[in-house]
Amino acid sequence: MPHDDVLQLLWAKSDACGSPHSLIGHLLDTAAVAEIIWDEFMAPITKQLLDDACDGRGRQVFVLICALHDIGKATPEFQRKCPQLAAPLADSLPIRLRASDPDKKWHHTRSGAWLLMNLLNTESPELAASRAPWAESIILGHHGKIIDLPHSRPSRQQRAEQEWEPTQKALVDLIVRETGIPLSVLITQTPPSPSLQLQLCGYVVMADWIASSSEFPGIGLRSEDAEEARQRARQAWQHLGFTSGWQPSELASDLAAFRDQFGFDPRPLQQLAAEAALDMPKPGLIIIEAPMGEGKTEAGEFASEILARRFGCDGFVFAMPTQGTTDTMYERVAEWNKRLRPDMPVALLHGKAMLNEHWLKVLHQDAAELSDIYDDDDVYGPSSQQTTRQPCVPAAWLLGRHRQLLSPLIVGTVDQVLRAAVRSKYVMLRHAGLAGKVLIIDEVHSYDVYMSVFLHELLRWCAGAGIPVILMSATLPPDLRDGLIAAYTPGHAAIEPSDRYPIITSVSPDGTVSQRSCLPFRQDSAISVEVLSADDPGDLTPLVDNIDQESSQGGCLLVIVNTVRRAQQVYQQLQERGIPTRILHGRLATGARADRTADLVDLLGKDRHRGSGRPERLVVVATQIAEQSFDVDADLLFTDLAPADLLLQRIGRLHRHDRPEEDRPLSMRTPRAIITGLNFTSSNEPSWPKPFEYIYARWTLLAAAYQLSAENTAWTIPSSIPRIVAEAYGSAWEDTSGWPSVVAARADLRSDESRRTGKAGTFRLGDNLIPGRRTLEGIHFQSAAETDKHPVVRDGEPTREVCLVVRDKDGYLSLDGHPLGPNGERCCDPNLARRVLGDCVRVRESENLGDVQPLPAWANIPLLAWQDALVLDTHKRAWTKESTIHYDDQLGLVINRLDR
Repeated sequence: MPHDDVLQLLWAKSDACGSPHSLIGHLLDTAAVAEIIWDEFMAPITKQLLDDACDGRGRQVFVLICALHDIGKATPEFQRKCPQLAAPLADSLPIRLRASDPDKKWHHTRSGAWLLMNLLNTESPELAASRAPWAESIILGHHGKIIDLPHSRPSRQQRAEQEWEPTQKALVDLIVRETGIPLSVLITQTPPSPSLQLQLCGYVVMADWIASSSEFPGIGLRSEDAEEARQRARQAWQHLGFTSGWQPSELASDLAAFRDQFGFDPRPLQQLAAEAALDMPKPGLIIIEAPMGEGKTEAGEFASEILARRFGCDGFVFAMPTQGTTDTMYERVAEWNKRLRPDMPVALLHGKAMLNEHWLKVLHQDAAELSDIYDDDDVYGPSSQQTTRQPCVPAAWLLGRHRQLLSPLIVGTVDQVLRAAVRSKYVMLRHAGLAGKVLIIDEVHSYDVYMSVFLHELLRWCAGAGIPVILMSATLPPDLRDGLIAAYTPGHAAIEPSDRYPIITSVSPDGTVSQRSCLPFRQDSAISVEVLSADDPGDLTPLVDNIDQESSQGGCLLVIVNTVRRAQQVYQQLQERGIPTRILHGRLATGARADRTADLVDLLGKDRHRGSGRPERLVVVATQIAEQSFDVDADLLFTDLAPADLLLQRIGRLHRHDRPEEDRPLSMRTPRAIITGLNFTSSNEPSWPKPFEYIYARWTLLAAAYQLSAENTAWTIPSSIPRIVAEAYGSAWEDTSGWPSVVAARADLRSDESRRTGKAGTFRLGDNLIPGRRTLEGIHFQSAAETDKHPVVRDGEPTREVCLVVRDKDGYLSLDGHPLGPNGERCCDPNLARRVLGDCVRVRESENLGDVQPLPAWANIPLLAWQDALVLDTHKRAWTKESTIHYDDQLGLVINRLDR
């Protein structure tokens, strides 16, 4: 039988929407999708970098790799997986239709890498010894993992495949003819950087997944030409609803556009950020350090526009530390983007995005579609019946598992981008998602030593891929800043210590570092920092007494404590005294916490004054949830002891907005912060409640206490912020303090940091790259045990989320009384399922909650299939052998351990 007749008998999909699909068809389909991805989806900067790395042939390289990605299926080992389809091949090729079990270690990706390696070595024998097999690594990794290249074949495969070699060669020749791309384009002595290779691999996976979706029904075992494949790809692309991101003409080119976009003239910091972006010679790193309330968000947004226009980026990823701060930032960023690209929605990316009403309105699809979009069992994407795209609605395909970062414009939790630095399956899709975007990461001071390992690794990969990065913080210790710069540009020039503030640091790829500063928008304010010292810092009575006294003449007070239990106890005692009080912490149900946060921001925000809805007297009791992106204006602040930089973050809520002096009580017109949970009286060394050290390292608490040890401390904010942070994280205070436990506390801190850094390193993306190979080979030699419940980008005590449901004689109810059915079956209504998700609370795994598991009927409900439920009685109580559990609508979840 002639080779062309044999080739069309090779199958790639045994069941593609009810029919088999030929290998030729799938390879050409994938190549056709790749052409559209290059022409209409990839950012200009990504294409330019690939062109530069591939001698101007980036498009050809990408399309050809996609066209060859599954050539490993042209082997007897793969074809006999479906004996019925393989039977016609037996007339022309040796194939044992009833062979023993396939060799799982010799996957078709390994066969494909082996075939391509031999073909390229034959094509260019003079370069065979020195050529880096980088394209083969991409073929090897298109199923999500890149282990080691097959430098030899097992004897079993060698014997079986030897007589197939002419057919395999004929298949590659056919692909080369149809695409018009010679095999020689893959022969490069100097390969693209590993960062670009990983992005390219991600785009190959994207093309393969689209060509494997229900948009490409099987054509049977017949040949297909490139033109037919292009028609199929065009129809699928239009039906899936993909659109390009930002266009350069839509973006700001200078400061003149600022007022039109934001409605006010640029502040000094925002002007400085724009100048830094305009002066940057190539995509690099910008670090913006400025006080709370200075306008860092608008500075970062506008700078990202300028960088995107100058360097050819077509979108952004805006990363925040928590789901709460992400939701708050999402609406601000979406509003900004409306003025740039109103037809391109901003995607919200975090584990509870489906509870955000703004995001649901953006999706604007019926409930059945939303359930399918977020089905984690989905691999290639929703079926064609579920993807009809309406105007201004994101392509549903982009919202599936592993591929959310491919959306052009994103606001998400920092975990989503840090996972690009983890050695996890399909990490290449995350890198394709970051390609061609400006990456903005806010609150970088809040990422601990463990998370910083992944942040530094991410910066290294971003530098290699030409991804501009903007980092923002109000309080950044000098060592942390230096570490971030060194991660992006290892050979950077030394930075002289500076007390200038606000300050912007620019880092170019060649290691050049420059800094510029400006006057703050807000004038310096002397903050009176007082210590409410108590013999027993765990006794809350002195704190409550002081709150009562200070607020007796009115005023809006913010009280930030370090644990949920302290918050609940303070709230209860204030309530008993009849003082108007609100409480906010992480043990409230997700939906209730979001609603309460929004209400408080509205009630105490910048537009609220006495006479326009601002309360005459109110105390807000909160945990660390109030440290970041909580835009309230407190007249007086009480705060538990915390590390100095976090104290400054908390102080950022104090007199946050300019209001008339008479709008504040007379005793609160001078900003005051009162530090609690601290004892300076009973010994020559300060003490605090033991639970504080479960949250913060003892050394950092000692350092903060030393800053507070002088009576009547006054902090000049914002100009003193750099000095306070630098002194708190330096070592000069240790000898001066004379405190005996300082040395041991520092040793404990260093030991803990070393342990946590080492632990994070075991999951770091680049640790297994083979030195000198210049390829991605071996990057997944060890897998990272990452799951959705326990992502490895955070450590600490493991936590889990549980849905709180009530059970009565008729079945289950939501917390607010909506019937869920005898087995939870009514949650098939997506609106009700989202209501139940809003009743989730995060708890530590060490807290024994008894038998928690999904309700029986949730197994077939995508939004709830893996969601554990804690069943409460009609009084919202439950008991275990160790604890009593109660959910109170005001207090949140209360867990009390039983005495033994």
